[in-house]
Amino acid sequence: MPRKRTGEVIQCTYYRWVLRRRGQTYFADGRSNTTNLGRHSLEAGDQLAAIKEIEQLDLHMAVEHGLADRSLLRQSPDEQLPIEVGLRLYGVHLNRPEIAGGPRPSTRKRYRPVFDKFGVWATSHGILYWNQVNRSVLDSYAAWLDDNGYAPRTEYLELTTLKQVLKFLVQADHLPASCLFPYPLSKPQGSDTYCWQPEEFTAMVEHCRRHAALHWLGDVIIALGSTGLRIAELASLRWSDINLDKGVITLTDEGHRSRQAAGGRRRTKSGKSRNLPIHEDLL
Repeated sequence: MPRKRTGEVIQCTYYRWVLRRRGQTYFADGRSNTTNLGRHSLEAGDQLAAIKEIEQLDLHMAVEHGLADRSLLRQSPDEQLPIEVGLRLYGVHLNRPEIAGGPRPSTRKRYRPVFDKFGVWATSHGILYWNQVNRSVLDSYAAWLDDNGYAPRTEYLELTTLKQVLKFLVQADHLPASCLFPYPLSKPQGSDTYCWQPEEFTAMVEHCRRHAALHWLGDVIIALGSTGLRIAELASLRWSDINLDKGVITLTDEGHRSRQAAGGRRRTKSGKSRNLPIHEDLL
């Protein structure tokens, strides 16, 4: 009975290989794939060197069978940056302290779904390296977002974020400068934020007042509607931020910038100030 040959299974980017050794030389067996890739001598007597050769063989076979762009063969293996690795590197960059220029926690949180969504899309479209991301790839991703009903502001945020990732990876020497390219975007104008009508505001508060378990929510609605605070600003208020005598709520900027007031003097986008008294139900 013939002896069953065994070997180490190597799952590469595109294909599954079995690494075996014959004499002093390793070879890769790719016959177990859906496409029979045959057996190939790796011309290496060291296992680590053999595994490196398998990675290159995997790329060559993927190009030959139409799974990878031929331009990847012209790049050094050290220059090829996998999508997931680049996203992890940018994530570390984002986690630097605010004092060192890092974004606020709320901003970092907004990036997570962008990274997850693009990572899944890229893999499903054969985009495995940042070296492959070009204008055509971003156009295709933008079209996919559009076809799936994402709002223009969401599309703008996601594409702008991906441009920032590419810029960082090049500036940090994770990618060659040739990976940067111009990609102008048109920022959506106007706002799609819904503003409560007076009768809607009254109806919500009255509904909460009729149910003891919702009294807290009624207070939240009154606070939001009477001061113009965002929900995150309201949730982070401290007693030291509130001056009941003057009817002013003072917000401390998370980003070590200026202080602005809500309720008494709340800064608008135009730079003007306006007085908003604290609602009597909050006193």
